[in-house]
Order: sequence, then structure tokens, then C-alpha cells
Amino acid sequence: NKPSPHARLWPMIQQPLADRNFRHFLGYTAMMTFAMGYLNQFVWLYLFDVGHLSNTRANAMLTIFPLIITMSCYPLWGRLIDRFGRKPVLVISGLLIVKGAAAWMFVTSETWVIGYAGVLIATFAWPGMELANLNILLGMSQSMGGRRYGTAYIAMTSFVTAVAGILSGLFGGAI
Repeated sequence: NKPSPHARLWPMIQQPLADRNFRHFLGYTAMMTFAMGYLNQFVWLYLFDVGHLSNTRANAMLTIFPLIITMSCYPLWGRLIDRFGRKPVLVISGLLIVKGAAAWMFVTSETWVIGYAGVLIATFAWPGMELANLNILLGMSQSMGGRRYGTAYIAMTSFVTAVAGILSGLFGGAI
């Protein structure tokens, strides 16, 4: 499809924002991004300064194991979404992610195995949240009355997520 020469920016922004469900979705996405976004900046320092872990172990914990877990669990989360729906998977994965972030408090040089097990649960849950979020967004961005606002929904989500991520980093740095 060719882009419409009559498309205007403001109506394309207004359409998604007029959707109450989409505003709730944006709020949830922004809240999760803000709450979790700053953690990644500090985890490396935490592992070195508090956990006293070697560079090799920290790399394995933050790069290798999460990638293996993420790759292997996408099919499971996809089947769960197909069976139970997007919202239940979003709730379950969200609860697992939040508890996983708190598990970093238990990663010390003596108890890193217990704490890291909680972190791996959150790592396992992220693909569930990503797939559920994407499915919800795609469902909201379908054509309405012959008019296509799908890209506006996706653009608004990307914009709000980016702003929440930036604010999260600034907030984390200030704290």
C-alpha cells in the first residue's frame, strides 16, 4: 500500500490516544519500562562490587545464560498465549519479572546461587511479556473502518517506551 498523501500527523496521534484501552496499555508498558529499565546499568557494577564475581562469571551470568534461556522459552510462551490468551500471560510474566528484579538483592558473594535463581526466573518470563505485549499491540492496531492507524499505535508505543526508558535511566542515575 502506498502512503496516503492526505495523512496528517495530529490525527494519527489522536486516534490511538483516544482509545482508552490503548492508554491503559501505554501506562502499563511505560510503568514496566520505567521500573525495570535502570537495573541493567547497575547490575554489572553490582556483580563486581558486591558479588565480587570474576569477569568470566559475570559475563556468563549476564550474557550467556540469559540468551540460552530466552531462546529456549519463546515457544513455550507462544503456546501459553495460544492456549490461555494474551492478558493472563502478561499478568503471570509480569509477576515473575518483578520478583526477579528483587532477587538481585540476594546475589552476594556467598549467596549468589540462590539470588541468581530468582533472576533466571525473571529472565524466563521476559519473552512471555514481550510476546503478550506484541500480540496486544497488534490486536489494537488493526484497521478500523477501512482506515489504517496501525503504524500510529506502534509509533506511540515506541515513543512512550523510549521516554520511559530515558526517564528510568535518569532516575536510576540520580538515586
